[in-house]
Amino acid sequence: VLVTNTMSSTSSILSIEEFLSRECGVCPHCADLIAANDDIIDGANSNDDGIQPPKKDSHCSVCFGLMTPSYRKNSIMPKIMDSLRPYCRPRSLSKNSSEHSRDDGNLDQELNSPVTINPKDGNYLTKDSPTVNIPWLIAVRAQAAIAASQCFLRDKTNDNSTSSLSLRSAEEVYNQIKGSVRSSIRSALDSLSNMDQDGVTNDGDQDIDEYGVRLSSTLIEEECGFLGIHLLFLPPSLAEMKSNFNNVENSNDEIALLVIPKTLQSLLQRNKQQLHQIHSRALNPRKRFRGNDPTLKQGGDPRCNLEFRVRSMFADQLKKFDESNTNQNETDRNHSEVKRFKLADLRNNSSEAIVGGNSKEVARNTVGLNTWSTIISWLQRSTVSEWLAEEVSNGDPTQLATWFRTLNESKAVSLCSTHAATWRLPFCIRGTYTKSRRDVSQTPFFVPSNQEDHLSQKMVRKGISSIEEEICTPLSLLGCGGISNQNNENVWSTAFGEGGDKAGATVYGMCKFHASGREDMDVRMLLPPPSVVKLAEKTNIKITARPFVCEVFDAHRLPCKIDLDRVVKAVNCSDSIDDKTPPTKVNGKDLEKDKNGWPRTLAEPNQNYGRNPIGVGVSYPLGIVPSSSFSGLQSETEEKVKFYACVCWTDVFIASDDELIGKLGCAKLGSEEDINNQSPPYKYPLEIHQSTPLRVLHRRSSDVRSRFIMGLSAKRIDDHWFRLRLSTSAGTYVKEFVHGDCGRTLPSIQSMLGGRTDITELDCEGMAI
Repeated sequence: VLVTNTMSSTSSILSIEEFLSRECGVCPHCADLIAANDDIIDGANSNDDGIQPPKKDSHCSVCFGLMTPSYRKNSIMPKIMDSLRPYCRPRSLSKNSSEHSRDDGNLDQELNSPVTINPKDGNYLTKDSPTVNIPWLIAVRAQAAIAASQCFLRDKTNDNSTSSLSLRSAEEVYNQIKGSVRSSIRSALDSLSNMDQDGVTNDGDQDIDEYGVRLSSTLIEEECGFLGIHLLFLPPSLAEMKSNFNNVENSNDEIALLVIPKTLQSLLQRNKQQLHQIHSRALNPRKRFRGNDPTLKQGGDPRCNLEFRVRSMFADQLKKFDESNTNQNETDRNHSEVKRFKLADLRNNSSEAIVGGNSKEVARNTVGLNTWSTIISWLQRSTVSEWLAEEVSNGDPTQLATWFRTLNESKAVSLCSTHAATWRLPFCIRGTYTKSRRDVSQTPFFVPSNQEDHLSQKMVRKGISSIEEEICTPLSLLGCGGISNQNNENVWSTAFGEGGDKAGATVYGMCKFHASGREDMDVRMLLPPPSVVKLAEKTNIKITARPFVCEVFDAHRLPCKIDLDRVVKAVNCSDSIDDKTPPTKVNGKDLEKDKNGWPRTLAEPNQNYGRNPIGVGVSYPLGIVPSSSFSGLQSETEEKVKFYACVCWTDVFIASDDELIGKLGCAKLGSEEDINNQSPPYKYPLEIHQSTPLRVLHRRSSDVRSRFIMGLSAKRIDDHWFRLRLSTSAGTYVKEFVHGDCGRTLPSIQSMLGGRTDITELDCEGMAI
């Protein structure tokens, strides 16, 4: 915007600043921005030419105080400190506590201790922190200040000798304020640690004790476990402004004129239904997950969740404000007509008063206070941009300038409200697990209580526990000091319980379990037996238990090595980090009869981690890994060779081992040729074709897939029972390979034996990586 002035360029800038500060209530910081003045001394530190530094509690009719140092110090930083405190708890407070219990003394010490962002504890700030969301109402006020400046300079013109002066546009002022707020807060946060602006420590390589966290360059580059900060600023509510005028009766439209000009009010009035729908959708988001599963789900974003909580709180406050005035309104409704009190300075800019007449007609044409407060507080960029375009094309700034000057005189300027969110970015913990029981699922397993009534809302649990719960709970509590719930949609939703009064709630903070494939609940996950270990040593193949990655969202802290060792001991229920379950063989036998008289296999030596009575164990050591380990988890599953052992029954009479292995064309179980014997009778690797199994057809697409049985060995138990040990390519359905799945898997053990065959017990005995 080019304007002219007879005064010199420098004096014109100073005159504009003085005019905006004294006549319009604009702080010197915003006055500099509006005047496009990048070289002048900061108004807060200068008394030249009559411009006074702002008071510590000064308000600004443009930025609502955001640019004043006192507001940053007294309003913004305390909010950030409160949100940072759970993540910056001194690790020393829990060094001697194996369960991180907080006694009163430690809690008092934590609350009274200063907040520091210590990289030795793994506390780094993300490079883009803090992200800032300031109200678009600031752009509206900036445009009004620009209009006032234009009128001021126009009135100063007395002759034809002019010089040009450039004023920033409203969007430029908005972006400059947003950038200034962010950079000043970032500088204050950097002073709490020894990090520079790029998030790199300035101390060089320091010695980190046993309780410290040392991140690799890859983890630092990915910002694994870094702290993110988001700030949300809202303008003062209309209910607050209306309470400042207790001695006069103002209509809702006139109260709105204390915050926005009439032209913008008219634009919003035209689009009020659409804007109200946007707000309603924000308060009632779509359900992210279908079904009635009562387990908590991870999802959402801390920034969106903060906005959701503030919107909900804002709506509740307005509802209470309306309810407090209900009785008074009921009393006055039958004794007075609808009146509109207009502030003297706003009379020329508002619509004509409606005095008397039909009150119902007035109500239909007037937006309620709650609706105005909602619309103004959550102004959309598209709406403001449309209004700015109309104002620029209008060409006459007089009306907007008059409204802005009288705005300051009406004392309708207040401070923004500040809302802060701090969260820890996700990081990954990798390890392997074993499972020695057949009543433990990989993740919590729920089914409808009434299988015939699919509309039933009640769900019942299958199994006594799950691998996810046995691993994630100790990792969250002992390793990470707990999971924060302050960034969930509802702060009472936690990762260890129901989401308030609604099961299956979505939370942000959670330890999320991912495994390289999954086994059925009735399938054990074991380490390889000695015969498979010998083969692996000869062929240089590494066989492990099932790999897993725990993706931890919003942990209170990054775990150090001692924390992870403590987790291993807790999961394995052992005092030693490398303890394994002793063999369950009795008198050298590897089989026993169950209550039905069916054969049941017993564990070989060292096939399980730890001594957990639930049967879940994890390997040592656990470690923090890059996100690529998680992203490659599924691709690794599709390429692995897996090893299985099973107990089978057939109605075909089996006379001897030779007859069995002759029909199957395999090796004898227990020999050194278990997996890879290429002698003439041995017909493996064997290609099989599997249609999608009937038991999973309801949730997976129907298709025919080629798989390979890499090796097979067998051993007769009695006339109708036998054992198998086999290695397969990834994705093979072993149960269906045994019983044929009604002919949907060919060839199968059943087709090779020539009679009905079924599997009663299946174990996964490791994966080759």
